[in-house]
Amino acid sequence: MDLAGHGSERPVKTDVHWPALFVVAAFCVSRYVYYAWGIRFDFSTIYTSMQVLDVNLLQQRLIESIWNLHSQPPLFNLLVGIVVKCFSHHPHIALNIVYLGFGLALALSMLALARALGVPRLLAVFLTAAFVVSPTTVLYENHPFYTYPTALLLCVSALLLARWEQTDNMAFGIGFFVCAAGTIMIRSIFQLLWLGVACIPLVIRKRMRWRSILAAAVVPVLLVVAWQVKNFHQFGAVTTSSWLGMNMNRNTLDRLSVRERSELMQRGLVSALAAIPVYSEFEAYQSYVPNGRGRDIPALDRKWKDPPSVGPNFNYVGYINVSGQRLADAIHFIKAR
Repeated sequence: MDLAGHGSERPVKTDVHWPALFVVAAFCVSRYVYYAWGIRFDFSTIYTSMQVLDVNLLQQRLIESIWNLHSQPPLFNLLVGIVVKCFSHHPHIALNIVYLGFGLALALSMLALARALGVPRLLAVFLTAAFVVSPTTVLYENHPFYTYPTALLLCVSALLLARWEQTDNMAFGIGFFVCAAGTIMIRSIFQLLWLGVACIPLVIRKRMRWRSILAAAVVPVLLVVAWQVKNFHQFGAVTTSSWLGMNMNRNTLDRLSVRERSELMQRGLVSALAAIPVYSEFEAYQSYVPNGRGRDIPALDRKWKDPPSVGPNFNYVGYINVSGQRLADAIHFIKAR
């Protein structure tokens, strides 16, 4: 009897992993070429970025400083803090390796997502490789900011959501909500409302399995809610960041000319803060808003960062009052226009 005719042996697929291997090769070769061309990881951003706490505090008082971080969601500063605390002698090398890992993970998850969504294999490989070797991608990879890990979290969350839809495996559902919650906790433009809207198609597709959706979401969502409750209790902020007013002002009043802002101030539609650039040192605001109440916590009490960090400490508690007034000005401007 010819057993082979009964399918007792499956043909060996020799090209199953070649797309991933090709993308990994493109990543490694392109990074070597860019390095040879002089592209280097710019660790100085950690010292100059307004979104990053004083590096000294991240090294010496990490938990206290992250717990009292109100200007930003906590995950990016937590990442930087862990690196500078655990690798104090060579933090730039450690963070560079972390971002290279982000880049490789982003490339592979993008390839897997394209295939999960039905993109033909050759096209998926070509598009992913083109993204991997793009100068823009390399720029973000060498710029330690929250943009790159946010892109990774979004891509992985989309991949996990697609896998969950295809397999009904609860592990993919939990992973999706973990990544979505991580996105909320790393960049303030993403909030629970965003996640709720993103879940509407999921609820419609799985309306008969709402219990599984709830089970997958409950822990990650509760963690985000707990952080927001903590922020509201400590600082009166209802979101993951107290900068809502600052950010809204940047996209409204700060885009007007000096003359237009002066006219709005004369008409009493906005406060005198409209004349001050949004992200200014606190001394520029002292005539218009009260100083923050001292709390014996350096991350909240210091108006300036200490070397090697430079610039104002935008987590100074007085900026909460500034942002509140900025929010009122932005709302009045939107109503007026």
